[in-house]
Amino acid sequence: MKNFSGKMLFLDRSDINTDEIIPAKYLTEISKEALKPHLLEDLQLNGFAQAKDIKGKSVIITRANFGCGSSREHAPWALEVNGISRKFCKDIQAEYVQLRDDGSGTARPDYKSYFPGLFRQRDIH
Repeated sequence: MKNFSGKMLFLDRSDINTDEIIPAKYLTEISKEALKPHLLEDLQLNGFAQAKDIKGKSVIITRANFGCGSSREHAPWALEVNGISRKFCKDIQAEYVQLRDDGSGTARPDYKSYFPGLFRQRDIH
């Protein structure tokens, strides 16, 4: 097992697609730096504030199916340029894994073994 450190961003949702990682209107950008301010700007998630929640984070933890949708290299670029070097989720899309740089550290382990109690199922009455 590899060790890692850094501040984590917990996104309690499945199916975060590449359009939410980086909106399609920025796909004409050819530099990674131009993508930096737009990471997750279209993500709709209660309590998530893009401008403050991403800053200083190096790890993202989500539910299943992170990076689904269109295959595009801009999504891993936007994460990389924002300093996010590790992604943990139940399932990550094969297209996303193939597009990322090998150093990005995408992990597909059972994240529950790393983070016990994370995303526990809650009874709703």
